[in-house]
Amino acid sequence: MKNIYIFLLSFLAFYYSNAQDWQWQNPKPTGNSLSSAYFTSVDTGYIVGDCGTILKTINGGITWNSLSIETSVSLISVYFTDSNTGYAVGQNGMIIKTTDAGLNWTIQESGTTEDLYSVQFPDADTGYISGSNSILLKTSNG
Repeated sequence: MKNIYIFLLSFLAFYYSNAQDWQWQNPKPTGNSLSSAYFTSVDTGYIVGDCGTILKTINGGITWNSLSIETSVSLISVYFTDSNTGYAVGQNGMIIKTTDAGLNWTIQESGTTEDLYSVQFPDADTGYISGSNSILLKTSNG
């Protein structure tokens, strides 16, 4: 019986001493849920997700870097019209736009508080956003 106690104590000591080295692995570098991805080239891509998460890769997805934005609203969809100009939409009518490949993002007025689920642009100026309760938004000036 004494051997069992010694084994359990040794196991717990080993477990707790090694648990300090654990690192988040998937998805890295965030633990937030991710919802949409868009690649502007073979190497450059963006992912959006919960709590205002925006990630960018410039090496085909081998590594991802977190981009800073001024919102914690969950983002649901992302779309780029070219290598610099992109849009992301999400909860509570959130629309954000970048014109410098994701370095800076500005909040755009949507006129709604409905959750926005999808953003698409058939050309650089014309864009469509769909959301909850059958909402459909259109821009003709980007």
